[in-house]
Amino acid sequence: MSLDDTFPENSEFPTIPSFQDSPFGDESIFNKKFDDNQLVEKYLRDILSLMQKNGISQFYYTHLPVNNANTGILFYGKIQQGRLIVSIVPTRLSINNEKFVYEVLEDKTDFKITTHSKGNLLLKGENTKWKLISTGNNFESLPFETNNYLERISSNNLTLNYQELMQIYEEMMAKREHLAIGNKENRIKELSKVIQKQLENPFYQTVKLCVYIKQVDAQGNVIGENLLKTDYKTKECEVRLNITIKPGEKIEIKHVVHPNFLKEYEDKWKKEARARGLDVDISQMRKESNEEFEKKETEYNFYQKFIQQSKALFNDKIGGYVEAIQATQKVAKNVWAEGTVYKSNWHSKDDDHKNWPEYMQFEPIVGGVTDGAIDEIIGIKMAITTVYDIATDEEKRNAFSQVFTAQGMEQMYAGLKQEAEEIYKDTERSEHFVGKTTVAVGSMFLGGIGLFTKAGKLGEVLDSVSGFIKRITNPKVVKVYEDIRNFFLKKPKDGGIEVNDYLKKLDDDALNELGEELAEDVGMLDNLKKAPKNFILGKNLEKNVERLIQSNDSNFLSKIAEKAGITIEEIANYIPLQQVQINLPTGGFTIADNVWIKTVKVGDEIRYDVIVNEVKLSKATDFTKRQNEFIEAIGKQDSKFKLRNTKFTEEYDLPQGTELNIKTYIKTYSKDSNDLTNNLDFEKIK
Repeated sequence: MSLDDTFPENSEFPTIPSFQDSPFGDESIFNKKFDDNQLVEKYLRDILSLMQKNGISQFYYTHLPVNNANTGILFYGKIQQGRLIVSIVPTRLSINNEKFVYEVLEDKTDFKITTHSKGNLLLKGENTKWKLISTGNNFESLPFETNNYLERISSNNLTLNYQELMQIYEEMMAKREHLAIGNKENRIKELSKVIQKQLENPFYQTVKLCVYIKQVDAQGNVIGENLLKTDYKTKECEVRLNITIKPGEKIEIKHVVHPNFLKEYEDKWKKEARARGLDVDISQMRKESNEEFEKKETEYNFYQKFIQQSKALFNDKIGGYVEAIQATQKVAKNVWAEGTVYKSNWHSKDDDHKNWPEYMQFEPIVGGVTDGAIDEIIGIKMAITTVYDIATDEEKRNAFSQVFTAQGMEQMYAGLKQEAEEIYKDTERSEHFVGKTTVAVGSMFLGGIGLFTKAGKLGEVLDSVSGFIKRITNPKVVKVYEDIRNFFLKKPKDGGIEVNDYLKKLDDDALNELGEELAEDVGMLDNLKKAPKNFILGKNLEKNVERLIQSNDSNFLSKIAEKAGITIEEIANYIPLQQVQINLPTGGFTIADNVWIKTVKVGDEIRYDVIVNEVKLSKATDFTKRQNEFIEAIGKQDSKFKLRNTKFTEEYDLPQGTELNIKTYIKTYSKDSNDLTNNLDFEKIK
């Protein structure tokens, strides 16, 4: 029987309860139970600490019950996901040299542990052999008699009480000089394996990270060292960690950045700053951004999060620290290279979202605010610092997200307003308030969505944000709507009022989908600004067409079928979908107003034939840039179109990435803008 057979990785162990202050007296049975469970937790923590300090990941402990010299009891402990689980093993026995031995231990050690031998500890670390320590006569027996253990095993009550855990702890403490697993060289060797595996993670290959590890003795002499790299072909490391391991598993970690790290992006931002008329020292900003990573405060925050507070095994703690550096520096590079954090950081449906560790999966609005800071150029350093804060400090992350709710902004506005009223008559205090507001709010919002500089008064900003942010999950969409709002602030009578009213009436899904379309297709956004009333009429026509499809209007469907070269009976075999996002072979995506999709089996393969319908206000209405790219690509031999939406997965079994075979592209338009339902015409485009 193997160790995994005894306790599989995902076995259901009884959980250790948590307790709050008891209202009962010291002598009550409730208070006694409370104290016992506190002691259980204490000794579990103490044993876990001993194991982690000595590189032990699992152990067996054997001893005899009270008044039984022949049949011992076996306990097993293992660290799982940072928790120590210890339990009675209902083990089978076998005979070896006429003596009963524990069957589960036979392949663990050459020394056969008999059922009547007293205390034994069998220890194992990650990737090490089992190590046997005989504890001798430290304890005469286990705390309870044989019947106690038999009853617990028969009722499947396998958890240990505090007396048994205390005994295991005391046994380990008595032999603490012999607990360490492996020799000094193995510490570096095994740690190197963990770090190198992390450095080879393909998700982080854009960051050229080096990790130098050394182990020193009490006198500071180096007793083992190694240098590990993401890429051994490169001489220089962009970022380097210097890790020192001292006796007692004390760890020191220093951050080092190459002087030229991110320098290749300076010219791009200098050019952008000149174009905007900004007086920004880009070289100095890059230098300060790199220095931020090397600061003791930054090192301390990472150490607290990934070493001090981590419940993982020693080697895995350091591996987790290395990943944190890879993750944050990957984002830092993208900030300088592309001017944004990764979409996959905040967009939960992005393919790469789950490749990021949980602490690098931002709330959407945090991603939007950080991108907003970068967009202002002077906020690049602040945005990167914010990423460090979000990764290492849960409280800051929660507070940062909370500010960007309608309630959070209203509270801030109320506070600022009250302070303004109090200092209104005091010129010096008034000037201080203006500066304080600019720094506190501006810094907290990181230039956010560009609201303060572009939208004007604070009240207008708060009104805008509280009205939209709470309904939008994609920060890029927030930016689009703020762009529209700011555009029409200057000329509300030129369609701004109608646009505002139209957007207010959309439900959350429609608002987000329209925003995505406008963010992706600049031509469509220009159309909205140039002819807002026609844009709204066109959107209303789309809704009317959608209603015709949902009601199975035979006249409408017969026209679509005719243009697609099929009968109206055949179109009934197609699934009608609305607002379908389709990835284009040229990059980017388009949103088709209406799609009919049919599953076709070709041999052993499944193909999805698609009819696309695009709704236009009139025959003269031009296609947008993305729509023209779509039309041009249809029919080309190397063109591949894939479904971008995820909303059709559950109901229609059409997951994101489904390849689509575009058969026909149709344009439906109104012949009379005063009649957006009955006066339609149809044109086959491709």
